[in-house]
Amino acid sequence: MAWLPDCLEKLQCARDDKTRQLAARWIGHKMDEVRECKEHFGGALAWAAARDDNAEVRGACLESLGKLGADAVFYADVVEKAARKDDDMYVRIAAVRALAEIGKTTEKFPQVRTLRKLAVRDHEAIIRTNAAKAIAFFDNAANQEMEFVAREAMEGAWACSFCGDHALAEQLLCQRCGGQKGDNPGNDPVFRSRALTAVGEFGPKATPFSEALAKAALKDSVIGVRLAAADTIGKLRDHCRPAQELLLTAFLGIPGGAMAPYLMDYLPRKTGLSVCAVGCGICTLLIRGLHNGKARAFLGVLGFKLLLPTWQMTTMLLPSELFGTQIRTWGFACASTCGRIACMLCPFAVGHGTDGFTAILATLALGAAIVVQLLPETKDCDLTENVINTRPSLSISRKLSMAESASEAQTSSYGAAGTSKV
Repeated sequence: MAWLPDCLEKLQCARDDKTRQLAARWIGHKMDEVRECKEHFGGALAWAAARDDNAEVRGACLESLGKLGADAVFYADVVEKAARKDDDMYVRIAAVRALAEIGKTTEKFPQVRTLRKLAVRDHEAIIRTNAAKAIAFFDNAANQEMEFVAREAMEGAWACSFCGDHALAEQLLCQRCGGQKGDNPGNDPVFRSRALTAVGEFGPKATPFSEALAKAALKDSVIGVRLAAADTIGKLRDHCRPAQELLLTAFLGIPGGAMAPYLMDYLPRKTGLSVCAVGCGICTLLIRGLHNGKARAFLGVLGFKLLLPTWQMTTMLLPSELFGTQIRTWGFACASTCGRIACMLCPFAVGHGTDGFTAILATLALGAAIVVQLLPETKDCDLTENVINTRPSLSISRKLSMAESASEAQTSSYGAAGTSKV
């Protein structure tokens, strides 16, 4: 290693830019040989990376520091500053990649927070992409930062006013520094779209965020964010299969929603609700084999998504048809309250496992189909002032004929009255 002092001298003192660049690259090329002497050249590389006038020299020094790996952790601050503030794009990319190499195997690496902010908030797309890939390159130190990126993609997320880290919306203080709740960057669709794109660079590590991606693709208020989430799900492919399955299941509900008005118009209320409730109960039991890839489970999902809209719409419609004007609001409120109570109890039912949960749902569906038979039929009934609407309305044809007869009677009497007056 007699060449090392001469190489360091050229790196620091040579006037020719190409010479300094070759010196920095040569150290990186021979890193396995000179790693034990890192104290002698690490500082020189960091100094040149921060102060050299030539961008290519600074980039070469950062690449060499990256090859030094965890041994260059003492110079991570210099690399971080280059990633944030350097004027040259090539230098910033080299700094971002060097941070990933330096902190990959460490348990704690504060500079990963900078990578997370660059992945979402930097104005250059190529920097955001490389920063997101750098975050995914870490072993363990970036797990929390990946969660923060995924959380920033969710509408309604918020950031601490002091340290900029994200916390759950229902919390009043920052998880990291204890600061007060700050601005709401989740309301900015640009940042949400960038965060979703960053999650797409996580590769296999994006699997835990599949549900969040599907939620953004289906429920975000901005269509551009929904498209970005769908694009991210497509990019991740098998790494985001839960999100793909959730989106497919959601799309299966579209034919059911389109079919519901026709079924409600054709079938009596009690018959439609009973049939759909029993069908949904049976489909719920068939879903048990979904995790094993059984064909009957997929048929169960399809049947459930087709029948549930009719069951749900009929359930929402019954209180408004069943109760008279005097108590209609009260009755509808009671029905809605019972539904909310069921939603609160649902997590306890989920705790019984897949088999127990589906058995409870099937039992409730069968119970609904039986109980609804005790109610009066409300289809084609007039909405009256009575407490319970049970009087069937006249058929449309009969109504039209009666209206025509009344019109004719009125016309003839009018004509007779006119004639008598004349």
